[in-house]
Amino acid sequence: MFFNFDKVKKYILYFLMYFFMTGVVVLFYFAISKRYMLTTSGNICLADFIDGFATTSFSNIIVIPFSVLLINVLSNLHCSNFNYYLRMYSRTRIIVSKILKDIIFSVITSLLIVCASIFVGGLMTNTFMNWNSTSSYYYIAMHFTFDADFIIVALVMFFELFITFCFYSILMCMLEQLLNTVLSFIITLVLCGTNIIYMIVYYLTATAEVIRAEYMSDVNKILCFGVYPVITIILVVLSIKLIKRKDLLT
Repeated sequence: MFFNFDKVKKYILYFLMYFFMTGVVVLFYFAISKRYMLTTSGNICLADFIDGFATTSFSNIIVIPFSVLLINVLSNLHCSNFNYYLRMYSRTRIIVSKILKDIIFSVITSLLIVCASIFVGGLMTNTFMNWNSTSSYYYIAMHFTFDADFIIVALVMFFELFITFCFYSILMCMLEQLLNTVLSFIITLVLCGTNIIYMIVYYLTATAEVIRAEYMSDVNKILCFGVYPVITIILVVLSIKLIKRKDLLT
């Protein structure tokens, strides 16, 4: 088992604090977004706020790094002492346990951000979805209507966050097998903040010329649902191989 009751109470406290802080950050971002959207003649809806939030520069610089750091801290909690290593008895089991925790905590943090976004966005508009209307902000911005359910947009947001968190937290996990935690986080922060992987995909993919031509053809969608999962699998394999060479007691 990963948790006992005392650990669960600590995790709940950490996630409650995270939910509150996320709500404040999302409120700040949505307030700026609403001010910008109101400069157009389009009618805004809740989907306008949460669409693409996971892949904005704001998220890359603030939300994702902070969330990945929290995931890393929680997944390493009570897992860096000699007794823990004895209980696990296998280096592979240690790293697999760490990666599974990263995945679990990525699910939780993603869900909390989606819930906070829906709650805060709901305070700013009473319309969930209007992308199929020519009077919508979506139509003004994209120049076409799109018939989708709000739940689909929310699910896309969740999976964008989840896959991104998994990618960067497992990347940091792999780097920790080579470097210390501080350097690993700095490298992760730089990669995330500069969005260098996006730029590489942007220039390499043939769909770069038709960004936003269709909802799911965005390069960010290709990155989250195509590139990140493949690289994440490679990072898992590398982590398992690298921990076998690491001195766990240093």
